[in-house]
Amino acid sequence: MLNKDVNNDGLLVFSLAFNGYQWLYRKNLDSHQKYCDDRGYCYQRVTRSGVTSLGKESVWLKIALIQEALNVGHQWVVCLDADTQVRDCTPDIESLSEEGKSLYLANGYSGRFNSGVIIVRNCPDVRQFFNTLLLSACTVIPETDQVGWGENGHLIHLAHGKPFIKTIDSRWNNNSDVELDDYIRHYSQGPLHDLYKPNLLDYSLYIVHHKLTTAVRSTWWLFDRQEDFYEKLWALLDQSLKSYPVFSTMRRLRDSAITKSDVLVRNDELFLDESTSKKKRVVKVPLTARNQLKRFYNSIRARMGVSL
Repeated sequence: MLNKDVNNDGLLVFSLAFNGYQWLYRKNLDSHQKYCDDRGYCYQRVTRSGVTSLGKESVWLKIALIQEALNVGHQWVVCLDADTQVRDCTPDIESLSEEGKSLYLANGYSGRFNSGVIIVRNCPDVRQFFNTLLLSACTVIPETDQVGWGENGHLIHLAHGKPFIKTIDSRWNNNSDVELDDYIRHYSQGPLHDLYKPNLLDYSLYIVHHKLTTAVRSTWWLFDRQEDFYEKLWALLDQSLKSYPVFSTMRRLRDSAITKSDVLVRNDELFLDESTSKKKRVVKVPLTARNQLKRFYNSIRARMGVSL
């Protein structure tokens, strides 16, 4: 039931499900929708991504979309992987709120944070965290933090020692215990993976869609002139922002008439002043490498049409 005592206008829940996975995990996505409908949360399925040669690394889009949602002003942002099932007994997201904590993560079966369920309460520390995480995608992390591919290992690495991160009960992201009376069951690679059974129609649609997408991607290199990871990710993000206005940060930034004096680079940090008619807010983006700063800076300039 919708909690009438909670203002849900600023809470966004979203899931990535494309390349056929919107069919394979349709039952799970329906459970996300039902949970959000019952509580008055805004829910968005991201199923249209366009063609990209990023392959599995396109999962970094969820980090970019979390960042966009925080910057546009959502007070809570929840990202659920498509292979997660939300059960009817799941409490309100706001019930996790704890003073001084803004990022809520559960450990997976490996004993480390699992990014299949990411729950974020908007604050400067967590916005900086996701900016840094996004810009660390091409950096090498210690083997002890690696998970093979995607953003999870980088999130594990960056999360070390962060006081604003709260380790939540594994019932919020259970990918290991069949007997657990969980809230969110995660059918990721691990003990629970083979327990998920799509119906025949959904599985057939997944096979057809996935094979077609794979065939298109196998020849996309003939047309893809983007060589840099961030250029490809930014193009993927741009397509998502056009398809899903709930994430439309950059449209608002362009409307703010960014000028040369609003963008400053000092040492290894980028400062972006976002001006409004009543107040000025500074968003600080710490960077890990000079070349990544240059790429990101040029992307911002191109996206906003700013002449610097």
